[in-house]
Amino acid sequence: RLCNGGTFFALVGADGSGKTTLCKDLVKWLQWKLDVNHIYFGIPKESSSYRIKKRPAVIFNSLAKRFYRLKFIKLGDLTKRMNQIFESLLWLSIAKLRKRNFEKSMKNSEKGIITIAERYPLKDFWSMETPMDGPRIKNDHLGKTIRTKERENYGKIDLPDRVFVLKVDINELSKRKNDLGYTSHKQKEDAINKLPKRSVYKFIN
Repeated sequence: RLCNGGTFFALVGADGSGKTTLCKDLVKWLQWKLDVNHIYFGIPKESSSYRIKKRPAVIFNSLAKRFYRLKFIKLGDLTKRMNQIFESLLWLSIAKLRKRNFEKSMKNSEKGIITIAERYPLKDFWSMETPMDGPRIKNDHLGKTIRTKERENYGKIDLPDRVFVLKVDINELSKRKNDLGYTSHKQKEDAINKLPKRSVYKFIN
C-alpha cells in the first residue's frame, strides 16, 4: 500500500471505448505489487438485487402496453404510473449504490489502496437527455421528494484524483458495440467531446 495515501482514479468514455478491458489490464499490471480495488460505477445489471428491483417496473410496463392495446385506458394509465413509480425507486437505489461506492473508494484511499473506478457519475454529463451514470428521474411521479433524494445522493459524489477520458471515433464505437443505435452512440460521443478542460481530466485518444 502507499504510505502517503492511495490514489483514486476513474475511466470514463462512451460504450465501446474500451473501459472494461483497460480496467482489467490496469488491475492485472498493478496488483502484483500494490493493493488495488476495481469498483464498477455503472448499472449493476448482473446483480440479483438489481434484477429483483427492476422486475416490478418491467411487469407494470408490459401490463400497461397490453391494456392500451385492448383500449382499457384507465387500467393502462394506472399500470403506466405504477411502472414509473418503480422505475423511479430503481434509479434512486442506483444513486445510493454509487454514493456508497464513492465513500468506499475514499476510505480505500485513506488506507493507501489504489482504486480504479470503471465509469463515473460526472456532473458534466447531467445536461444530457439521458445522463451517462447520472440522475435519471425526470418527472416527480412520487412527488419532489424522490427526485430530490436522487440528486442529493449524486451531489455527495466528488471528483476522484484523476479522470481518464477515453475518446474513440463513432465508427469504431459502432463496430465494438453494435447492439446500440447510431443516435445513442452519437449522443455519448458528443458528451465526451464536450467535456470542459479541467485539471482532473486527462483526455486519451
